[in-house]
Amino acid sequence: VGILFGYRKIAVDDLVAQGARANVDIGRVAVNTVEAALQAPLPGHDWLSAARDDARRADWVARADAALRSAFEGTSVLKIKLYDARGLTIYSTEAAQIGEDKSTQPALQRTLGGESLTALSYRDRFNALEGEVTARDLLSTYEPVRDKTGRTVAVAEVYVDLSPLLAHLRAHQTRLAV
Repeated sequence: VGILFGYRKIAVDDLVAQGARANVDIGRVAVNTVEAALQAPLPGHDWLSAARDDARRADWVARADAALRSAFEGTSVLKIKLYDARGLTIYSTEAAQIGEDKSTQPALQRTLGGESLTALSYRDRFNALEGEVTARDLLSTYEPVRDKTGRTVAVAEVYVDLSPLLAHLRAHQTRLAV
């Protein structure tokens, strides 16, 4: 029994490490997509100079949202958010979050300081790209977005659904136990 729990821990740790690397790439795709929609690099754009509701309706938000939804449709990507260096939400696949101030959130503060963070968590409910999902094992990653000098200018937050992979792992563990 102890061997099975050890196997599960190693397998989950490996899955989280690989998922974190993939989430960094997904975050980079999101940043590239938003920069293309803005026609400017992230640190050079003042997206929230307008009122919060106007920021949500900005043309670049619609272009970026359409491109990201198309790119990630049918994948395990559930949500993408981008924050500026002040901790303001500049983009989210959940439009109501655009303009929110998350500057006091500990994970965001650490990532703005240059640290990459990844966590596996279970959610009973979660607002995803394609609507609300239930009973999901999520891998979330906060990744610094750096300019050419290495300075953190934004943060990409990515949520991916690992539920099918973890269910498969549990099934293997059960078969091994029998």
